[in-house]
Amino acid sequence: MLWRPLRVFRSLYDPGLETSDTPRGASPPSGGRVVMTGIAAVAHRRGWLVLALLLGLTTWPIIRLTPMGGIDGSWQAAMVMAIERGLRWGVDVVFTYGPLGFLSVPQLYSPVLGAMGWAFVGLAHLAVCGAIVWLSFRRENRWVGLLLAIVGALLVAPLQPTTALVVLSMTLAAALLLRDHTVTDDRRLTIGVVVIASIAALTLTIKFNDGVAAVAILGAVCIGLPRPRRHLLVGASAVTLSTVILWLLSGQALPDLPLFLIRSAEVASGYSSAVGIDEPSRDWQFAAVAIGAVMVGAAIWTQTRQWSPRSRIAVALMIAAVCFLAYKQAFVRHGGGGFFEMLAIASVWILPWDRASRGHRLLLMAALVLAAMGVSRAVPTRFFDVAGPGTVVEQAMTVASTPERIAAIDDGRRAMRREYDIPADLLDAIGDRPVHIWPYETGVAWAYPDLAWTPLPMVQAYLAYTDGLDGLDASALASPTGPEVILSHAPATIDGRAPYLEAPDSALELVCRYAEIAGSDRWQLLERRSSTCGERRDLGTRTFEPGEFVTVPEDPGRIVVASIEGVESNLGSRFRALLSRSATWQIGRTGIGFGRLVPGRADGPLLMSVPPSLAWSERFTPASTTAFTAIRGPTRGVADEVQPDVAFTVRFTSIAFDR
Repeated sequence: MLWRPLRVFRSLYDPGLETSDTPRGASPPSGGRVVMTGIAAVAHRRGWLVLALLLGLTTWPIIRLTPMGGIDGSWQAAMVMAIERGLRWGVDVVFTYGPLGFLSVPQLYSPVLGAMGWAFVGLAHLAVCGAIVWLSFRRENRWVGLLLAIVGALLVAPLQPTTALVVLSMTLAAALLLRDHTVTDDRRLTIGVVVIASIAALTLTIKFNDGVAAVAILGAVCIGLPRPRRHLLVGASAVTLSTVILWLLSGQALPDLPLFLIRSAEVASGYSSAVGIDEPSRDWQFAAVAIGAVMVGAAIWTQTRQWSPRSRIAVALMIAAVCFLAYKQAFVRHGGGGFFEMLAIASVWILPWDRASRGHRLLLMAALVLAAMGVSRAVPTRFFDVAGPGTVVEQAMTVASTPERIAAIDDGRRAMRREYDIPADLLDAIGDRPVHIWPYETGVAWAYPDLAWTPLPMVQAYLAYTDGLDGLDASALASPTGPEVILSHAPATIDGRAPYLEAPDSALELVCRYAEIAGSDRWQLLERRSSTCGERRDLGTRTFEPGEFVTVPEDPGRIVVASIEGVESNLGSRFRALLSRSATWQIGRTGIGFGRLVPGRADGPLLMSVPPSLAWSERFTPASTTAFTAIRGPTRGVADEVQPDVAFTVRFTSIAFDR
């Protein structure tokens, strides 16, 4: 019974394809079916699994088992700790990774969850290699099929496990759309839709962004099948039921599921404006993207010309949705990696190329691979940067042995403790009280497991891209159930952001409610008190243009904050953020310098000055300024030659501070 879905897809994938020992030159069997021999025949029989396994092991991705700190290592540790401590996704933790996100983390932050993550990442890689082999030998001879299989396996090697699930979903969707359907196929099509829906649900509960792409694939394939309304109903029911089951199995409460989906969507929507990187020297890449999209569009048009109009629309929607997601992930931060690889997989492998177009297929593959290397500024050997079978065996032995897993975890904790070097008196002062790590280094809670980690919903401050997300953290800081103490490391930001301005609501609550009780050169310990902030006083409104400095009003003994309106707020700016990313804005403050301004948080309250009675260590005290400006420009302190013709409005407010 477990193998029935695989048999269904095998029969659906290419009903006109058989393997045979028919001699070369002999006529194919009746019905126009293509007869494959040699390697191709092996690939279409059970032997394709062997070839997929060999390629999968040979192109095994580089996986780091050792836990690490830093921004990336900290959010990975946070996901594992959140599951182990029974935190609620969408309430206690807000992130695009869901309660099964630990499956995408092969690092050994937990002896059990780490082993599960390593196994899942490896299985996802082997599965997507199997799909590539299957796709490569469809309607191709032995040598071209082998070439396609090798190149395809190298392209999918660096894929994240959830992206591999998206590729699997596309493969299965193509298997359904390729079939010349009859009434007798109805049960098989239903099984196929349910399988794709289950993969979409799994992807959604691991990583929201890729889950949306998988759901889009499901919707597209349902539209392209006979009786689309029925299949849409089946697909929607299956993905909903599967998501609910996985959600409950991961230990989450059902009422929290809508919150997870809504808040994950908010995080994803704020990504383009908050973390985009402008590099004018690489703007030519967008022309390469346009050319690649036109080439793939032409391939879709020519290679599906025998399909029904609805099926053609379905495959076009499927490829467009997946490639748009890959485009956003690749070019918001101008890395470029992954987009052309996904474009190649979706067009060269997923589309049903006929043999007469073999030359065009190989030419398109070569063009997209060269584009991938050019955009990522990589040398050709980058595609051979894989771990290989030896590493697989070594890591498998470590993961399979409980003592070795525990030893690796202990080594990781010792290394991270040396890196963090938190004084013993600070740890003693924290004791068993609920503590949050501000702003990024959540890995501290993993390195020191005796800490009663009680995170804010946005476990890392830079993720508070919007008013709503920042407000969640601010509410948690103000709540009686919030962290009693906060361990803060020396102010540091990503992408040159201005400290304390990236999450202004949270920063203000921090200043109002937390007093410093201990510290060192690198660390500060804050303790919650009653709020020392009181009534607010309007200090007036000013208008200014980009590059024009505005004087900050003085109000001794009080906190002064600013709220800027008009930064990336028009329709054109929002449309640009949707298609690519927002422009990069900087805030320049007298006596402090320039730092990046997150457009979605420019409305503040941005800390302009704090009174000396705050009594924090100088290194950790939010900097005060007498004037500021805002400019558009890609590099800190460097403005675009032409600034936008806009006028900003800034409102100043002072807040009573009784400490």
